[in-house]
Amino acid sequence: MLSENIVKLKQKINSLGASYPLDEVKPDFVDKVQLESNNDDYFRCIFKKMSGLINKCTIRIGNYKSITELKSEDYERINELKNLYSEAYIYSKLKSWLAIEKVPETSQRTPDFKVIFRGSPIYIEIKSLNMADGQLKHIEIMDKVSNMKIDLETQKKSNKAITISETIIQPYYKSGNPYNAKSTKMMIETLIYKITNNLKQEQFNQGDTLLLVDIATQLPVPHPESAIRENYEIHSNKVSGVLWHTAFGIMNSTIYPFPALEDDSETEYLSSEGILNTHPYIKGLIFHIDENFYALAKSADENLRAIELISYLCPKTTVLSLHSQ
Repeated sequence: MLSENIVKLKQKINSLGASYPLDEVKPDFVDKVQLESNNDDYFRCIFKKMSGLINKCTIRIGNYKSITELKSEDYERINELKNLYSEAYIYSKLKSWLAIEKVPETSQRTPDFKVIFRGSPIYIEIKSLNMADGQLKHIEIMDKVSNMKIDLETQKKSNKAITISETIIQPYYKSGNPYNAKSTKMMIETLIYKITNNLKQEQFNQGDTLLLVDIATQLPVPHPESAIRENYEIHSNKVSGVLWHTAFGIMNSTIYPFPALEDDSETEYLSSEGILNTHPYIKGLIFHIDENFYALAKSADENLRAIELISYLCPKTTVLSLHSQ
């Protein structure tokens, strides 16, 4: 079974350190992909691609003794494996609600899926986000976890009754920039940057097209309140919604931070424009986080069909947020 090969690959990589992309690849769903590949052309294609990547990763990584042996192509394949899994997982969820099919790949860039909704086609382009700095971040994390394991082993050998070691992961940290774990602005601007860098306008040219962003666990976002422009947290402090501003944020607008327990965090000002402001060809923005969909779209007559599909999708999960600029 393909899932058994995934588990073995995870075990090998975890023996070297830790791989956050592969942690999101769940063996149970891999079994589902393999099973449904018998009757579904899309799952058959995904199964073939995942099998090839797993085999290549296993052959290359199987004999590695330390993380220093991992090459950039190893990380690229691991990340590609996670992205294939993410796309297949979302396809499976949408397939249970909608008439959906994979858009055939051509020499021109195309969206990922076509949905027939109330007799008309609407397209969906999926982007799977990873931590800021991507490959560099994964290398850093694996190195930290490897050192943590060495530290724990050293403590055990010294006969300590209790062994403790810790490592800090900064998913939004981008090399060369200051890092503030309490910064709402940093979260918003990182999401805007990563989404923008993954966009190709040709993928939105076939008709009304929604952008579906899979954030998974690599870039933690407070939700569902973050799909609202502003909400209130500890001691009625105003907090700016991360997802709302990622979609609709305006340059220099005020960003209210998450309240800190030990001190008052400073108000910040956005230095980026929201995705739906700068990319008018995107009819709506849907975030997939922790099994739920959070959607935002501009309320306008020409956007009606996209809004209807979003309205149909999101009540089946948790939250629907529609806002006008």
